[in-house]
Amino acid sequence: MMKRNFNASVTRQLRSGFTLVEILVSLGVLSILLLVTANVINQVQKTWSAASARVSQFREARVAMEVLSRNISQATLNTYIDYTGTELGLVSTDTGREGAPLSFERRSDLHFICGQASSLITGGSSSVYPTHAVFFQAPLGVVQDVSYVGLNRLLCGRGYFIQNSDDDAFRPPFVKSARVRYRLMEFSPPAEQDLIYAVVPPGAQDAAREGAIRAWFKDAGGDMSKGETETNRSVTRPVADNIVALVISPRWDTLSAAAVGEDELAIAPGYSFDSASLGTGNQKSAQRTRHLLPPVLRVALVAIDEKSADRLGSEGRLNSVIDDAVQNKFTSANSMDQDLQAVADSLNESRVNFRVFVTTIPLLGSKWGM
Repeated sequence: MMKRNFNASVTRQLRSGFTLVEILVSLGVLSILLLVTANVINQVQKTWSAASARVSQFREARVAMEVLSRNISQATLNTYIDYTGTELGLVSTDTGREGAPLSFERRSDLHFICGQASSLITGGSSSVYPTHAVFFQAPLGVVQDVSYVGLNRLLCGRGYFIQNSDDDAFRPPFVKSARVRYRLMEFSPPAEQDLIYAVVPPGAQDAAREGAIRAWFKDAGGDMSKGETETNRSVTRPVADNIVALVISPRWDTLSAAAVGEDELAIAPGYSFDSASLGTGNQKSAQRTRHLLPPVLRVALVAIDEKSADRLGSEGRLNSVIDDAVQNKFTSANSMDQDLQAVADSLNESRVNFRVFVTTIPLLGSKWGM
């Protein structure tokens, strides 16, 4: 009797376990769940990596646009009103009397200029310096002497342009191969080297002033020096890599355009603006745009990503692709949007990943009421 009960107990224990089929089915279900979970994790990781790459790949371009907007908006000419005509205190040889002023007009000892980079930069070419450049003075406080560090409102020259060059001056010594890129460059001599007053002495006549004033940014585009120190700083430095186009369109704002009865683009229909020269267009003022800042600048940057730049560089096609995209464009402000679209179409045909950044920068020092 006890033996039969013992056997029944053992039989019940054996029957309470899993069969081989049940174990195999469970393993199959578990494998499917693991595969689904792994696939979900993989997709999430790819999505995150792609989103992170999109954010970071044009980060330099976004920073470059912020730098442009912040610094250009502070451009100044310190315009003032002065006498014109025979200089006071000088005796006229015709009348024997001291000269008298004929009228008042605007004056400025500073300079703002923008236009085709290849024509503004000494020895430039459209393949090395494509699209536009801008040069101006602003109270940005860049100094070389450490005793002036606290003077953050000192007047400095500043400029921006695109340059196609290698990275020899700032490449780490352990990297042997040069990397040729299109870069947004910043011309930023310290306040001690602001040549605007050296090349244009106070009191210079208009003809001499207009002929000499462009010499203050003649070092823009020069080679950077290796081994920089606090007292030996290059005046031209890179802001961002892979910026292939900089477009600068000086314009009147809506109120200024209405006041002079002209289109907003009339201030610089060909993109060129020079505060030291008489402006173009049908401005009613006899001085036109002389010694005035444009009220606003419409600025566009075209940036490509590093992966595309590296691929084109390895194929030896970087220069040709960018030249095909930007050459012979941006000569008429009326077709700025069409030219930007043409650049986009050309880069798309070459399978280049790019981004176009456009903004409008108001110049705080513009005084069209003077």
